[in-house]
Amino acid sequence: MPSELERAVSHDGDIVKIDGKPVRMQYMVRDAFWADGRAVVLLDPDAFLDAPGGARKAPPDWPYITDWTCSSNGAWVNCIIESIFGVRAGLDGRIEAEPQFGPFDPEARLENLHYHGKRYHVTRKGIVAAD
Repeated sequence: MPSELERAVSHDGDIVKIDGKPVRMQYMVRDAFWADGRAVVLLDPDAFLDAPGGARKAPPDWPYITDWTCSSNGAWVNCIIESIFGVRAGLDGRIEAEPQFGPFDPEARLENLHYHGKRYHVTRKGIVAAD
């Protein structure tokens, strides 16, 4: 049997991976670690799941709010705008786009992107003023 230093335990939502093998738990996992040769998994029966494997849900009240747009301060939206649509905006008011859709929907559109008091549309062909 491998030593604890060679064994791996990780978690994401209600899934625990022990040495790479996923196991679905009944509740959300708060922590998972090795102790005395055993994987120890701490569950959170008060966490909400839509369905097995679903996204973690919490009440929209402080201090429990976990809505991805709020908890990330817009980082997820920024990821879409900059990575997929390839938008680069400068402090000087210039805005450019080189979309990198890859396997993403080639017909995707980002409409009414507000920047320095103007609106823009972004498609696979680039960026154009909306007005």
